[in-house]
Amino acid sequence: DYDAVIIATGPLTTPELLDSLKRYISDKGLLYFYDAISPIITFDSIDMNYAFFGSRYKKGSDDYINCPLNKEEYDALYNEIINAELYTPHIDEDLRFFEGCLPVEEIAKRGYKSLSFGPFKPVGLGYDKNNMPYAVVQLRRENKAGTLYSVVAFQTRMKYGAQERVLKKIPALRNCEIVRFGQMHRNIYLNSPIVLQKNLSLKGNERVFIAGTLTGVEGYVEAAASGIMVAHSVRAYLDRREFEPPPDMTAMGLLYRYITGEIKIGREFNPSNINKGLFLHNKERRYSERLAHNALKLFMDYASTIKKYYL
Repeated sequence: DYDAVIIATGPLTTPELLDSLKRYISDKGLLYFYDAISPIITFDSIDMNYAFFGSRYKKGSDDYINCPLNKEEYDALYNEIINAELYTPHIDEDLRFFEGCLPVEEIAKRGYKSLSFGPFKPVGLGYDKNNMPYAVVQLRRENKAGTLYSVVAFQTRMKYGAQERVLKKIPALRNCEIVRFGQMHRNIYLNSPIVLQKNLSLKGNERVFIAGTLTGVEGYVEAAASGIMVAHSVRAYLDRREFEPPPDMTAMGLLYRYITGEIKIGREFNPSNINKGLFLHNKERRYSERLAHNALKLFMDYASTIKKYYL
C-alpha cells in the first residue's frame, strides 16, 4: 500500500509497467513516437586536412569539428542518404517521428536542399560569400578527452553498412572508425491532457503521479523541471491542500499548462520542450527580453510564496 507514488520511467518504460498503467488510462491515453541517435566516430580517424575546429557563430568552446562539402560532394552524400537501406520496425504501425529530432534520411526526403539549408547549412563559421562551401557537416565532441565525436543531425535508422557508406562520402570521414552506429528506438508517452489531473496525478488513480518525459515534455532540463513540479504536487496532496503550479508566462508554468491541455499547439498532443512559441500563447506577438525578465520576477515571487510550506 502507498499514500502516493511517482512514475518517472521515461520513454523506454517496460511493457510490464505499461500494462499496469493501462488499468487507469484509455487506449487514447497512450502515445508513441520513434526517435533515433547519431553515429559516434573516433577523433583519430578524422582527416583534419579536410576539417577544422569551431562552433557556429563562435558561441561556446570549440567542441565542434566542421567538415565542409562542395556541391559535388554534397550531391554524392545526398544521393547516398536517400538511397540508403533502412531498418523497419517489427511492429506494424505508423512511423511517427519527433519533429525536433528527425532522422537525417527523413529530412533529406523533404527536398534536395533540406539538409544544406537545414542542419548542414554553412553559415556562421567564418566564411564570406565568395568562399562559402555548399554545406558543412558538424561533429560534436562526446567525451572530455576529445577522443570521440558524434555526427550532428545524423540521427538515423539506416542499416549499419549503409551508415558507413554514407559517412565515407564526407571527405574528412573517408577513413572514419564508427564505434557506435546510429539506431532507432520507440518512445512512449502519455496523452497527458486527457489522462492527467491538474495536480499531475492520473485521473484514473489520484495516488499515481507522472513525471518526466512520460508526461510529454522533451529535454533533460524539462524532464527535471517536471519532476520538481510533481514533487511539489505530491507534498500538497499529502498535506491535503491544493497544488499551486508555477505561474503562467514562466518556463515551468508554460510546460505545466501545455501538458495539462491549457495550451494547445497543433491538432494533436506531441512532445515539446520549452520554446519561444509557448510564450506567444497569451496574445504576445513576439518573444523579447522583456518576457524573460518578467518570467524571472514571476517565478521568484512564486518561489517565495510556496516556501512557507517547507519551513
